[in-house]
Amino acid sequence: MNEFAARIEWDFPLRRKEKEKMEFRTWLVHTFKELGYTPKLESGESALAAGGGVTNVVVGDIDKAKIVLAAHYDTGVRELLPPLICPTRPLTFLLYQALYPLLLVAGSFLLSFAVTFPLFDVIGRISTVIALFSHVDWKPIPHDCAAGIDEMQTAKTAIS
Repeated sequence: MNEFAARIEWDFPLRRKEKEKMEFRTWLVHTFKELGYTPKLESGESALAAGGGVTNVVVGDIDKAKIVLAAHYDTGVRELLPPLICPTRPLTFLLYQALYPLLLVAGSFLLSFAVTFPLFDVIGRISTVIALFSHVDWKPIPHDCAAGIDEMQTAKTAIS
């Protein structure tokens, strides 16, 4: 059985497109026939909300079987992160769900940094060139209100 599973993993790692699924089913039926079984294809509608048709490879008669073995060989869904969600691990599920907003915030930060840093860098360089070549004179600001320390102390006491 290990060789069988290894062959599936090696030759049919992804089965998202209908052609990939059909090639896998063809190989599976052929392999079961070589092993002396009589496989058949059963088609139906998916019970999932996303819908769609399903085709299962069935070996043997389910009504006469004493033991039923089921193998789930579906390919996982496409996700931003690897599929870490497991119904038996609620904490892992919550952490996984929390990563999406964090990745969104981090991506937004990096995008804003990638846009604003060059913008401010260009503005800074232009300001530097202007400052180097323009003549700026210092002009004193006239103050016509002269108050001594005693007057400020009196004003401070009056306020408080």
